[in-house]
Amino acid sequence: TAPPQETTPSDAATPTTTTLTPLTFTVSGTAVELTYTAEVIPLQTPSGATPAPSQFVTATNDAIKSDPDTAAFAAIVQQMPDVINYLNASQSYIIFAPTNAEVISFLSSPSRRLRKRQEQKVFVAPNVVQQVVEKEAGLDQGVPSMGVVLQTTLKGQSKYSSLGKEEGTRVVMKEAASGNGTMMVVSGLGKETEVQKEGAQFDYGVVQKSNGFFALPQDLKSSLGLTQGKQFSDLLDKEGLLADLAGRSKMTLFAIPDSSSQKEQATKSTLERFVYDGLAYSPDLADGKCLKMRGGGTVSISRQQGGDILVNGAKVTKSDVIVKNGVVHYVEKVIFHPSESCAHS
Repeated sequence: TAPPQETTPSDAATPTTTTLTPLTFTVSGTAVELTYTAEVIPLQTPSGATPAPSQFVTATNDAIKSDPDTAAFAAIVQQMPDVINYLNASQSYIIFAPTNAEVISFLSSPSRRLRKRQEQKVFVAPNVVQQVVEKEAGLDQGVPSMGVVLQTTLKGQSKYSSLGKEEGTRVVMKEAASGNGTMMVVSGLGKETEVQKEGAQFDYGVVQKSNGFFALPQDLKSSLGLTQGKQFSDLLDKEGLLADLAGRSKMTLFAIPDSSSQKEQATKSTLERFVYDGLAYSPDLADGKCLKMRGGGTVSISRQQGGDILVNGAKVTKSDVIVKNGVVHYVEKVIFHPSESCAHS
């Protein structure tokens, strides 16, 4: 039986739509004006949060505006001041600022056509908030070889987040496979966004340019359906597990992709051995780690020299498909339990 966990409340923040005043900035000496119709959600801050000191707000905004190549992102942030105003001034941050070209591409999406403006107060665009993440201690010395899990400032219970009342969505940062000195940030649906390894340091963190906005996490069913996991989703749904997993605040699922020739003989008990009731992103899957699965067994993690991750000998074919309440990793075949349990860690 799975341990009791916090479930998603019914009063999660509901998105609405608003059109900002025209954004004006300069690209290569040419004045540009764009209209941004944003999906926005109510700002959710930790209990007792107060506005950050003006010195912190000014320094952070100045850092975002310092690079002409990220002027468009700076213009968006200026129209949503509470993205910065309610950050914790005692915390360091990494602000992943999309370049002007990426912002223009993002705003050109047909889904962001001009709509009637809705006047709202203290609303923020989740796409923008998720670009601001809490900086982990030790990152000045470099990103660990397995990568690092970062918590964004898109916090609370909403369409895109249900990890806990004061918990932010997660992204994973790691070295880019190209080996060209850049980093990769993995976000919703397993989307990979290239970011500069170095950035503009300021008193409260660093601004690093990114080649786009991170993808917002989706619910479990949508994420599986959009990432070659529809058949596995259907199996979970048939056994009544899909809704249960989607309602939990933290979960990790090892799923078999639709492309796999090996399919699980689906029963509730066999499917539960693919579920870990906790968060285990790829940087958490250290060599020798043992996870106690919901089905009562355990799985042992091993890492190969080339970087492949094995779960009870089954290769992880795609890791870090980040969903609103956890993460999905795809494995090439059924995860069989070892004859002897490994030591839970």
